[in-house]
Amino acid sequence: MPHAPTARARIKAADQPVVGMAARLRQLDREWDQEQALQFGAAALGFVGAVLSLTVSSAFIFLPVFAFAALAQYLAQGWCPPLVLLGRVGLRSGSEIDRERYALAASVGEAHEPRLGAAAGGD
Repeated sequence: MPHAPTARARIKAADQPVVGMAARLRQLDREWDQEQALQFGAAALGFVGAVLSLTVSSAFIFLPVFAFAALAQYLAQGWCPPLVLLGRVGLRSGSEIDRERYALAASVGEAHEPRLGAAAGGD
C-alpha cells in the first residue's frame, strides 16, 4: 500500500515550479532586447568605422554615418531596418520580454499567496 507524501515532500514538490520560474525571471533580466543590441551595434560600428576611416581609407566614414542614421531613425520613428535583422537572429523587443516577465512574476506571486485553508489551520 503506497504511503501519503509527507508535508515536507508536498512543500518541496510545490516549490519546484516556483524555482524554475524564478530562474527564468533571472534569465529574462539578463536577456538583451533589440534596442540594447541596436545601441551596442551602432556604437561598435561607429567606433570601427571611425578607426578604419582614420587608418585605412576615408570611405569607411560611411559606417558611423549609417549607424547614427539608424539610431536617429529609431528615435524618430521607433523602427529602423536593422531591427528586422535583430528579430531574425532571435532577439525580442523589450515589450515582449516584459510581457513574459510580468506573466511569470504574477505566477510566482500567486504560488506564494497563502491559502485560506492553510492560514486557518485546515488542509
